[in-house]
Amino acid sequence: MNEPKICVIGLGYVGLPVALSFAKKFPTIGFDSDQRRIDQLRDGIDANGEFSIDTIKKSKLQLTTSIANIENQANFYIICVPTPVDDYNVPDLTYMQKACFSLSFNLKEHDTIVFESTVYPGAIKQLKKLLPDNATLRIGYSPERINPGDKVHTFENITKVVAGETEEDTEYIASVYSKVVKNVYKAQSIEVAEAAKVIENIQRDVNIALVNELALLFDKMGINTKQVLDAAATKWNFHDYRPGLVGGHCIGVDPYYLLHAAKKHGFHPQIIDAGRRVNDSIVDVIVNKVLSRCKKGDKILQCGYTFKENCSDDRNSKALEIYEKLIDAGMSIYLYDPYQKDLDVSLEQLETETTEYDCLILSVPHDKIMENIDTILDAIAVESLIVDVKSALDPKQNMEFDVWQL
Repeated sequence: MNEPKICVIGLGYVGLPVALSFAKKFPTIGFDSDQRRIDQLRDGIDANGEFSIDTIKKSKLQLTTSIANIENQANFYIICVPTPVDDYNVPDLTYMQKACFSLSFNLKEHDTIVFESTVYPGAIKQLKKLLPDNATLRIGYSPERINPGDKVHTFENITKVVAGETEEDTEYIASVYSKVVKNVYKAQSIEVAEAAKVIENIQRDVNIALVNELALLFDKMGINTKQVLDAAATKWNFHDYRPGLVGGHCIGVDPYYLLHAAKKHGFHPQIIDAGRRVNDSIVDVIVNKVLSRCKKGDKILQCGYTFKENCSDDRNSKALEIYEKLIDAGMSIYLYDPYQKDLDVSLEQLETETTEYDCLILSVPHDKIMENIDTILDAIAVESLIVDVKSALDPKQNMEFDVWQL
């Protein structure tokens, strides 16, 4: 077999770490259709904030926006393009279809294509129809497990699931991935790997939905949810999930991929569907809580814009949905997030301005926010409502405010 020459298609949150890792072991090209992204990476700048200038500039990764130039430089293609849902929560495979169409003009005999993008079971089989009818092509799937902001479970340190159309293909793909990742698990089929990917996040979605529903119930009962979960967590086999907003490009999206596939088989997964409805409803719960206490003209400070703590990723951010819905309701809301530039307010402004805010929404408690929480609280008027989405504050230490926790 020829020595692998890697081409990673798509250099976003998934593709860039994949490309940088493979570039340590193999000749590797990184392709992205966004010229600005390529220009920034050539300057050593990762706009997503996941990699340092030093890491990028020291890499041997080649960068290009011209897929036509890679035909003779690559024989192992890894597709890492987005797989979102549309406005109706229907899977959108447009980016993958475009990638397959573009590659179809460049593929040679015995080339390998591995998809990393999240899909539903059976999707790779459909996408294969867009590729040349070449019996020597190796087709595989290795679902991404990138966790933005996580410096521990990095691409190279995790177990990577791989699968090919044949046992021989699986073995070859596994042998290539094993050069760059710590552990490789060989799934029995591509469909098994596709299904494994979506249920990893569905499991978390459903469990968070359960505690979100419990939080809403305990709020009605006047019981502190955090205290309940802390007590329950003392049991050795209790699974300690916490309530909160569920967004991002994985947990808030992947369930819809399996729901879509289930419909094709005439099956309606009630628990998965119910979990999505519960988690999507939390935005309105928080918005209604604020609207019940604040009037137009009140100044509302929202801290946290991204979809989760300690990263800059704002894809499918439920914190952003809260902000937008309050804007639509005519409220005066000011947004602060240390991971985002050019927002409504900065930490320096909070330190120096004299006017007080009438409400605080602590939607994403980044470490950088909690390190400066005293400065933030000093900007909030006494007895004002604080919506503490992730129970990051101790109500007993902040009794001068009306702290509401999910």
